[in-house]
Amino acid sequence: MVEKKPRKKPIQSDNPKGMMGARGVASQPYLIKKRFKRITRLFALVVTSVLIFYGLLEFGDRLGLNLPWLRNHTVAQVSDRLVPAVVTITSQSRDALDPDEATALGSGVVIDSQGHIVTNYHVIARGSDFKVQFGQAEPVDAQLVGFDRLTDLAVLKVTVPQIAAYARFGRSRDLRVGDRVVTVGNPMGLGTTVTSGIVSARERRLGKGESSDYLQIDATINQGNSGGPLVNLKAQVVGINTAIIAGENGGWSGIGFSLGSDTVKPVVTEIIKNGRFRRGWQGVMVQSVSRSLVELPDRELLGQAQLMVVVGTVPASPAEVAGLRPGDLVLKLDGRSVTNEAEVQNLIRQAKIGEKLTWAIFRDGHRITIKVEVKELPDSAIGETNSDAG
Repeated sequence: MVEKKPRKKPIQSDNPKGMMGARGVASQPYLIKKRFKRITRLFALVVTSVLIFYGLLEFGDRLGLNLPWLRNHTVAQVSDRLVPAVVTITSQSRDALDPDEATALGSGVVIDSQGHIVTNYHVIARGSDFKVQFGQAEPVDAQLVGFDRLTDLAVLKVTVPQIAAYARFGRSRDLRVGDRVVTVGNPMGLGTTVTSGIVSARERRLGKGESSDYLQIDATINQGNSGGPLVNLKAQVVGINTAIIAGENGGWSGIGFSLGSDTVKPVVTEIIKNGRFRRGWQGVMVQSVSRSLVELPDRELLGQAQLMVVVGTVPASPAEVAGLRPGDLVLKLDGRSVTNEAEVQNLIRQAKIGEKLTWAIFRDGHRITIKVEVKELPDSAIGETNSDAG
């Protein structure tokens, strides 16, 4: 019997017909053509990658994406982007007898293609008729969408054929002391003005206002800048200019304040959606006390220098109904350690209406927990002298 030998597979060649020399070596023209194709493909890949990268930069810029690698602009480039979105606001009262007292002038910034404009509440507080001016164009009528007195914010809306430009929010929490910022507004009625400076400090609290999210800046702002945007070098709104500390003659002293966008954005979003901003309330007043003055039988909160104690509750409030009492030592609020009044206040006011927060307290030598319902902050509580009532 004859054994069959396995058939050998033909050797596959990388070279098509006609590209082999007499000794089986690829011809020179073929090698040159092959290398040229490889170089062309590599070049196309590099160009495509560069275009995609810069496309993402532009796309992220326009959508306000907070990607860490988004490029910074020069102040001039920020100005080119933001100036068309900043407006002058005139607020007129029908009831005022004196025409000078009847008109208030401020700034605002357009934040979407629907024509919503953010400004300060104090700019429009006494007005009933509002006009908005884009650059040198004729003023147009604006309607009041809603406002929030505690954060001094208001939202207007204009109806125009087309919104030429609008700004997007960035994150104020990403700002560091020393970061360069830009302001745009209408100081002293002079018209659109751009100034720049740095963030001088963070987490400032103005008077008895509820927010401690004010940024202190040294970029020049004056009367008329109220409501205008504070902008980072990515051309994103990171604050709304609100107040200054006046110098000897009532002018600029080098200290201005802008409410951070992390506070502004949720308030504005809800005003646009519901016409007002609802915040939580439990009717409890707290105060910080030194850890050295408090004796705890266990090791609870030994690492904290300041503790919180309940000093009062509003009659018939959710806090009183649930059983919180003056003298209760606050161990945790909704699972979080709290060391100052602002933290307690923010946790309560940012909670959902109807939600119940758990207070872990220490009373008469025992640790107990009490669930307190969150209700909407009543108008009567907004004017309370003790603004730390959450």
